Amino acid sequence: EIIDLRTLVPLDLDTITASVRKTGRCLVVHEATLTSGYGAELTALVQETCFHHLEAPVTRIAGWDTPYP
Repeated sequence: EIIDLRTLVPLDLDTITASVRKTGRCLVVHEATLTSGYGAELTALVQETCFHHLEAPVTRIAGWDTPYP
């Protein structure tokens, strides 16, 4: 499943958790840096709310940890 988060606030955590419970997996893809980005926060939320439903670790794909111009 692909979930396109159109807004970050308010976050549609119900849709995300329903998908993780259905698939057992979560891959967070975003353009920002890997460290301290919104993807890190989203990963933590999924880990906290869906820990017992995950069949694999939450994975992030993001940009390099370098300043963006």
